[in-house]
Amino acid sequence: MKFLLSIALFLILPADILADDKEAEVDSSYFYDMLVQAKYTGMCGAFRQMGLFQESTKMPGGDEFITRFVSTEATRMNVSFEQLLSRCSMTAKAYNAAMNTER
Repeated sequence: MKFLLSIALFLILPADILADDKEAEVDSSYFYDMLVQAKYTGMCGAFRQMGLFQESTKMPGGDEFITRFVSTEATRMNVSFEQLLSRCSMTAKAYNAAMNTER
């Protein structure tokens, strides 16, 4: 519930409130962290769905495509393939923890 409330507050807060003082910097940092986590959650979720699809369909060349795609995304983000997978794992744990405590 706190998570959903935080998102709702973020959507209705005017931008000039967040730019006024040091407290705003803390709020801004918190919301930035939430946005980064949301981006990773979505991206990593898509990677997972690609893997599940490939696992069930056994599409020829699918494994290679997924590996190349994720590797390209890692390079674009300036991290190694292993670092990206590690971040996906950490993000999934953080997301699951947030969803379990916020309900």
